[in-house]
Amino acid sequence: MRRAVAFRVLLLAFLVEITPCLGQIAPSTGKQETTSNIGESQLELVLQDRPQLQPIVQKGSPLWNWLQAAFANTSEGIQIFWDNRPTHASDPASAESTFPDGKKAAYIRIDGIYKSGTSIGLARSPEEVLSNLVFELNNDKHWVENQGISQLAEAGRISRQDYIRSCAKTEYTAGRETADVYTTIWVPFCQSKALSFTPQLWHMPYPATFDEWLSQYAPDFWYPWKFYGDRYDWITAQREADSKFSQGDLDGAILGYTKALKLGPRSYGSRGFAEMAKGDWDQALADILQCSDLSLSDPQTEVSDQLLIWLIKVQKGQKTDADKELSDYFANRPVALQNDWAAKISKFLLDQLKETDFLAAASSPDAKQDQAQHCEAWYYAGMKQLLARDKVTAAQYFHNCLSTNQTNFFEYALAREELKALGQTK
Repeated sequence: MRRAVAFRVLLLAFLVEITPCLGQIAPSTGKQETTSNIGESQLELVLQDRPQLQPIVQKGSPLWNWLQAAFANTSEGIQIFWDNRPTHASDPASAESTFPDGKKAAYIRIDGIYKSGTSIGLARSPEEVLSNLVFELNNDKHWVENQGISQLAEAGRISRQDYIRSCAKTEYTAGRETADVYTTIWVPFCQSKALSFTPQLWHMPYPATFDEWLSQYAPDFWYPWKFYGDRYDWITAQREADSKFSQGDLDGAILGYTKALKLGPRSYGSRGFAEMAKGDWDQALADILQCSDLSLSDPQTEVSDQLLIWLIKVQKGQKTDADKELSDYFANRPVALQNDWAAKISKFLLDQLKETDFLAAASSPDAKQDQAQHCEAWYYAGMKQLLARDKVTAAQYFHNCLSTNQTNFFEYALAREELKALGQTK
């Protein structure tokens, strides 16, 4: 479920650390391209942004064909998109990928230059970039399995040790598939061109079994034990704080998210929601901006942050600045997203879309999406009425928001707290 329009347990925010950029082709909301065209367009962006790959990835070659097909991955209907920014400076890894969002769009990014060590600032070798790219594309193929593991952790139905092993096993499988690409495509290509190749970059020879692969990591090594162990601990702390938020215990939720932040910065956005619900606008703004600054928002969640920042700044009496920032943000989004649902919310907030048209636009033939968009629409319409000092209409809209029963949406939680502030209950 998208945090762009929903409050949720932020497990995916832990997994997903990238935001969209202008050089990326975002998923279209209009007529669908063929999967072949999608794969080719994304691969062309990769070659444009990582030019060291151009000599070895030539159109029509087996390597080109594999990468094109991987980007157009139709497994469970997902599509993989390229993000051209480097990984975060504090991340020891040089590549990362997201698992699909609510629109089944996944994103990957691969560093083109070294960000640390004696070679910092220099271009990474073509083979390094390629091996990372192949692995992340394979990794995204296992999103259904990873989603199941995540859901078990969110529900508290898997032990810490089993969680670590389960997550590591999906990466082992992706590594096994990457080794197959090395053996069947990369090595023959290098041999045909009299090029050298480095097996170590592909973790070759690759262990034949998962247990053999896992045994090469010492019990106190950061991966996979600490890496996934910390994630599990964060999920546990986040789950406890989410529970308090859903019960209306805002102080308890804020304390819980603060505890979760000690395990990683992924809870800034959640704490910001709770602070908004409490009316602590200064701290809420600081936390949501911190989330954005640390690149913790994914391509779906970044939009919700912008909408919330607008609301907070207007509450703080900074409407002129808030309007300009929101307008500029949406003006710079890809053309394909200029009229999506988030854009309609923005236009409504900026008085570019009438309330009646906005509420009508929330309707969808898909029942689940209809309820989701109406939850959001009634909340934002209620806030506009509240800002206009029409408390009666605002309260009715907030009641309408709660009637959608979208209890895991942050709009639902915020509408509930606004009703409390107005002296009303559901």
